[in-house]
Amino acid sequence: MTQREDLDVLAMVVHQQQAQQGERVRHSEIGQSQQHDRSSCRGTHQAPRAPAQAPALDTARTPASTRTDEFFGRRRAAGDRAVREHIRGPGRGAEPPASVRGRTGDARHLATMQPFWLHHCMLFQTPTLTDEDERVLAEIETLREDLRHFLRPTVRWTKQLRRNLTARNIAGSNTIEGYAASVDDVEALMSGEDPLEASDETRREVEGYQRAMTYIQGLSDAGEGFRYDLGLLNGLHFMIQEHHPDKRPGRLRKGPVYITSPDDPMVMDYTGPDYETVPGLMAELVAWLNEGDLDSPVHVRASMAHLNLVKIHPWADGNGRTSRALSTLVFSREALMPSEFSSIEEWLGRGQNTYRYYDMLKDVGGEVWSPQRDAGPWIRFCLGAHHMQAQTAKRRIEFFRDAWLLLVDQMETSGLDERMAFALMPALAGGKVRRTMYQRDADLSSDTAMRDMKAMVRTGWLRSHGQARGRFYTAGPAMDPVKAKMKTITRSLRNPYSTR
Repeated sequence: MTQREDLDVLAMVVHQQQAQQGERVRHSEIGQSQQHDRSSCRGTHQAPRAPAQAPALDTARTPASTRTDEFFGRRRAAGDRAVREHIRGPGRGAEPPASVRGRTGDARHLATMQPFWLHHCMLFQTPTLTDEDERVLAEIETLREDLRHFLRPTVRWTKQLRRNLTARNIAGSNTIEGYAASVDDVEALMSGEDPLEASDETRREVEGYQRAMTYIQGLSDAGEGFRYDLGLLNGLHFMIQEHHPDKRPGRLRKGPVYITSPDDPMVMDYTGPDYETVPGLMAELVAWLNEGDLDSPVHVRASMAHLNLVKIHPWADGNGRTSRALSTLVFSREALMPSEFSSIEEWLGRGQNTYRYYDMLKDVGGEVWSPQRDAGPWIRFCLGAHHMQAQTAKRRIEFFRDAWLLLVDQMETSGLDERMAFALMPALAGGKVRRTMYQRDADLSSDTAMRDMKAMVRTGWLRSHGQARGRFYTAGPAMDPVKAKMKTITRSLRNPYSTR
């Protein structure tokens, strides 16, 4: 059977399944979603029932490493030419294939079903979880439940904690792309302050990603009427890439795209799918985000959204950050946790983790668009990252809780106001304290904040650096006993997939 005949038979089989099962498929231009029975595109690998009279075509959803190898092999061998011919066929002046036209009787049927049979289930599929994956997921849920108990709005340091976690995620995602900004500078930008060290270029990148993350935080409680669509994804991309007008922010690419090796820019690690297939792939991704694998754990759905979007690579640039932002959005929409506690971007942007991230995307995704490949290793990588990041978030919460109590006690012993703990908390964690941020966190007037900073410098709790608008403060010698105490109660992290 030729590659063209293979696609013709697939079209006919799917069309007959639609007529029998009453599936509803609607599609016209970019941005309209497809609606279909999500059981036909699920990670459980169950085969849809074909009519008895249909030609034999094995559409069984076997494990990702072996499913539909014959079909995908022929499709890759023939390239994208036949795919584009089918896209340009009905509705653009060409007749539908004879093998299909003879059975449907009307070219309009094929025009309606085209996006479904041509792109249906052409994404990376959600794999079956192993027993070890299930164990790690259960441990993550236990950690998340612990975190929820700490997040009471009456806790005074919650605002500082959430800003710090958000800044770490923003810094991590931008570091992956080569734009290194300190957590202090990101926090300053989030508070409307000028960064102390970041370049203008890095500042623009950070501000763009901050806008997207702020929007994602707002969408976490958008209600049951929330729906994913291409406009939303393009909008997130525009926020991230607005300062690069030459990269077509918020619009799908109109040409090829390549990813070069982080070790050698002359080596192509990945070539994205043909740009003419991107609208169909994005339509399927949007349909899956709304209807696919809804009974899968949210950590798994967020990871699969990340993988599919970054491998479709629908935009000229900014695909990595937008894919990580989408993962955070999926998690924050479906879990009872704020997005800053859900994102794994801080962990991905940390040292060797970034290289492991690149290697995993390469190993799982292949050198070209290959959605038939097994996504199991990617899921295990992401579940491990979620587990490690949940441990990190819990450890940071415990740090803020214990440090606050220690500092408040020390302020009372020293005859200082306990509100000064707002300035000492970031200094204790190794950060740079700005008087304006302390003023905002403690809800003080400018004069009161200035007096407090002078008092903390005078008593050795802080050290002053710089002049005028460039002035900042770090931990002073009086902080040493508190640092020593905190080191003894801070626990190390463990890899959940290591030998127990």
